[in-house]
Amino acid sequence: MVYLLCCTYFPLTFIPGISDMSNKDYPSSQAVNLLQKIKEFGKEGEDPGDFGRARGVAVSPNGDIVVADPSNKAVLVFSPDGQHKFNLKSPDGVPEGLLRTPHDVTVSSQGCIMVVDQTKYVKIFEAGDGKYLQSFATMKKYEADKKVGTCCLTIDNEGQILVGNYHKKLITIHDALDGTIQDKLTVEVEPYFLASNTKQQIIIGDLKSRKVSVVDHSGKEIFAINPMLEGAAWIPMGVACNAKDDIFVAVVKQDKSGKGTLDTGCILKYNNTGLFMACVAKDLYYPMSIVVTSTGHLVVANHNSIVTYATD
Repeated sequence: MVYLLCCTYFPLTFIPGISDMSNKDYPSSQAVNLLQKIKEFGKEGEDPGDFGRARGVAVSPNGDIVVADPSNKAVLVFSPDGQHKFNLKSPDGVPEGLLRTPHDVTVSSQGCIMVVDQTKYVKIFEAGDGKYLQSFATMKKYEADKKVGTCCLTIDNEGQILVGNYHKKLITIHDALDGTIQDKLTVEVEPYFLASNTKQQIIIGDLKSRKVSVVDHSGKEIFAINPMLEGAAWIPMGVACNAKDDIFVAVVKQDKSGKGTLDTGCILKYNNTGLFMACVAKDLYYPMSIVVTSTGHLVVANHNSIVTYATD
């Protein structure tokens, strides 16, 4: 979401898999490639259509924007131009379908909205009216514990559903039709945000280790990105890929205590081998999940708003 300047005034040292910007000089012009901001909507609050914390975001085949808000415990659906349409409806008498603290969403090509809310279930809703359809489990009953860290999900190129569990450092791969577990990948990082590219590689954003890890479908790391600005590690948040498998990473500056700082958000772009390409957005409030749509737009859940950019 942004305009005239790069997110930093620092030079670039290109290392495969690592973006490192020191503060000795100004960046080359190749480091500045800001995207055109198309629109921004939303505000902080508790009224219908407001955000407590816009964390997860997805776009349905018809262009509707779906937002997971764990603070207001809601999943909101907006029209392409940002008009609030409705919230997903928790079913009566179906405990596994009750929305708890929704952290992330994705939408299938058939228009089904899938939600993770730190329970062991992925909950599926009809995109047209928000009605609950069904759920499937990401772990067996005996595997569940008091701290179930399912907070991110995505759909890969083959239609499989990937669910990240930061507590277990685990990604479960589920069948697109019935949600049965096809595989389990143990990874070295904590999956807080997920994306998948055309090569069936999985991009993991781990805000705890300050690292973006790109792994194959065995869980083996192919390369890593450690976002660096101003000579310090920044906190990676949401991740996304475009059709060329370029990687977009939302980052925020950390304060002296290691926590993220408001009004410092940027979006950084890397190529498909992890080389830093450019800062493409700046001055974001607190970017979290991001997604690249089929039309080439970059949509950002920006804590108290949704921001859309044109990437082409």
